[in-house]
Amino acid sequence: MILVENGYGGLCNRLFSLANQLAFSREAGERLHSIPAWDLQESFPGLSPTGAAVPPSQRWFWKNSCRLIRKSWKGIHFYGGEQDRLDLEAESGMGRSRGGCRPILLDGFYTVADEAFQQQADWLRKIFAPPAPVLQEVRSLVLAARQAGALLVGVHCRAGDYREFQDGLYFYDLHELRVQMEALQELLRDVPLLFMVCSNEEIDSEVFRGMDLVEAPGSVLGDLYGLAACDVLIGPSSTFTQWTSFYGKVPRYVVNWKAEQHFGVPEQPMASDRFIRLRAGFGTQAVDDPVLIDRPWADQQLRDRKRA
Repeated sequence: MILVENGYGGLCNRLFSLANQLAFSREAGERLHSIPAWDLQESFPGLSPTGAAVPPSQRWFWKNSCRLIRKSWKGIHFYGGEQDRLDLEAESGMGRSRGGCRPILLDGFYTVADEAFQQQADWLRKIFAPPAPVLQEVRSLVLAARQAGALLVGVHCRAGDYREFQDGLYFYDLHELRVQMEALQELLRDVPLLFMVCSNEEIDSEVFRGMDLVEAPGSVLGDLYGLAACDVLIGPSSTFTQWTSFYGKVPRYVVNWKAEQHFGVPEQPMASDRFIRLRAGFGTQAVDDPVLIDRPWADQQLRDRKRA
């Protein structure tokens, strides 16, 4: 039995932690009881059949169970804190809970199980499918883009906390993102592109005058799964685009030139070999696969769409 008492970070940090915990539990044949998962269940109805989310009526019991595990030799407590990687597959003590002999309490931000996550990826996508109204909205949006005969490019502008985080090192405003959008147009020259710009702040459409835009859903879940339905993504380093890359199997370009300059890394312009797709992990612990995004790739995407 595996217990999770706390959830850390924003929506996608919590999604990744829970997804890794679910994948590991399923591979190991363990029962997962997650207190923070209940808050996600309304947005992700596929969670309900797993039985992992602890309902409010049972929280007192499981909270007390967590306290007992921390104090008792009969339980195993793994604490990764808010910075360290808590690798479930690398912890030798994880095997000691087999058969329900010793309950395990997990507590950490970067809770990962890379192999299990990859093995259970398709199952996780079913579990974390959005509610039907969100899915229908995204499908309608994508269908319109497909009928236009263009590649749909998702652009994520994370404002808000990123303006202040690390002195704005990972914040890129709409004008800076437009430069990246133009770079993609140059990279995929003469390929029709339709951009969907998502942000947690109001978007000034005048910034993108002369570019072909489709309106984003505008809600958190709508934008998250709208981006996952795109052909390619552009945006800063964020678990938001990492989740969309995983869920939709979408290659993404990480806009990171400010951090590169800050840390003395030679700045590299957008190029066909600088796109990646998330395979496992998340945040600074992400495991990515390279994806070659060039004109032949774009042409093939459009040909496949016509055949479909």
